[in-house]
Amino acid sequence: MRVNRWTSLLISLAFTINAGAGLTAGKHMHKAEEEAEQHQFSKANRYDFDGEQYWYYKMMEKVTNESVTNGTLLGEIQERDRKIYFQLPQKEAEDTGKRNKGYTMAVAKIVAFLEPGFLPANDANKKYMVSLKKILQRNTRLPDRIIEDHSRLSLWFSRNKDRLMWSEKAQQLVIGELK
Repeated sequence: MRVNRWTSLLISLAFTINAGAGLTAGKHMHKAEEEAEQHQFSKANRYDFDGEQYWYYKMMEKVTNESVTNGTLLGEIQERDRKIYFQLPQKEAEDTGKRNKGYTMAVAKIVAFLEPGFLPANDANKKYMVSLKKILQRNTRLPDRIIEDHSRLSLWFSRNKDRLMWSEKAQQLVIGELK
């Protein structure tokens, strides 16, 4: 019995050593393993996202290093002082309803942050607010007179938040019909 265990252990080690030859050069790694290594994935620092979260961060221009492996979208988000590594099924990212909800969540955050007095007045926050206005303008094509006047912006959002939808053709959020 012991001989059989040792024999099977030695055989499995021989196959493992042969299979591992050349791994340092990356020749025998599977594509998924290469992608996971590229994104520094481990169970400790990988988060499962849904489509809404993905599109929220995508509109906020925080998603980087995206790739698709075996139907899974992998990527990184720079959030303040750390990177967040994420994964989600590619089908989640392709769901237009989730895209609309994620983008609407991003617009809601931008509208809230642009409210006068919401953020402390300092140079870093002023710079951040300028970038938020650019993101909002790029994704909605709202005129400056609305973006620069928070009461108008807030009114626009409260009237249209339930009807915002992404238009592939226009490459922006548009206001859909009332349901």
